[in-house]
Amino acid sequence: MTQCNRFFAWLPHKTTSGKVVWLTDYYIITKCTNVDPRHKWLVTTIHTEWEYFLLKLGGEVEVPNK
Repeated sequence: MTQCNRFFAWLPHKTTSGKVVWLTDYYIITKCTNVDPRHKWLVTTIHTEWEYFLLKLGGEVEVPNK
């Protein structure tokens, strides 16, 4: 299961790539994976708008259907 949330950075916030976003939107992508019912991993990455756009173009992020 993959969850993508969009937030606005009122204060400076550092992304996974090391860039700082401020007064713009950024995306937090959380991937939930597990091997068996007792083990669950949550992989969280933070991306700028441009990085998220490139991920969508490359097909690495599922675009939600609304």
